[in-house]
Amino acid sequence: MPVLGAILIIIACLAASAFFSGSETALFRLRSHDLDGDDKEAVGPADAAVRDLTSSSSRLLVTILLGNNVVNILGASVASGLAIHFLGVEAGIPVATIVMTILVLVFCEILPKAVAARHPRGVSRMVGLPLYLFHQMLRPIHGLFDRVIEPLVRRVTGGVDSNSSLGSEEVLRLAREALQDVDDAGSLHTEAHWCRTVAATTALMKHQFTVFFAQLINNLFGFVGHGDSFSQYLHQSLGD
Repeated sequence: MPVLGAILIIIACLAASAFFSGSETALFRLRSHDLDGDDKEAVGPADAAVRDLTSSSSRLLVTILLGNNVVNILGASVASGLAIHFLGVEAGIPVATIVMTILVLVFCEILPKAVAARHPRGVSRMVGLPLYLFHQMLRPIHGLFDRVIEPLVRRVTGGVDSNSSLGSEEVLRLAREALQDVDDAGSLHTEAHWCRTVAATTALMKHQFTVFFAQLINNLFGFVGHGDSFSQYLHQSLGD
């Protein structure tokens, strides 16, 4: 392989790795209220692509991880071959490993993820359409995932669907919005209100933990038919 061709392949793999890493952070940081806001602002192809991608987090994760791993392995393999060509086996492999690790860590992980974390909606719109096209190319793999991997995941987690309940970040966001609403009403920073907000948030998080843990125990240890009583026991123990 020509040296120039190998270098171009490595650069392309690094760029693609940064694309997938940034896409993962941006799309998984989007919340329902972000997508609801998009309804009023834009309905272009990129927004439609983002909505379709985020409709199934498991399939989206398969797409991103598959693409990211392929380009990372390809880039590392080509870099190793190039380093061996110039430095030999003994020095080439360690040099290629160190150089590619630094490049991938800085330019394909830290930087794109930091940018995507700061601007999730903007980055999501930028990557939405090309990632959607790649996502559609992997539909046969998604079908295999649905038949093999997804049942195994549901078996381990007890069939708990994270999309049906609020995550910790969502709970905290709702708490902050509640505080802001009270601030707008002119009664912020009262001790009684703060205690009520904390109590409500804590109770909600306890409830979600109890449901998840009860179903997980039932599934892993065979407490079939005793899920309700086990869940009630946890609720009583946690004081819910």
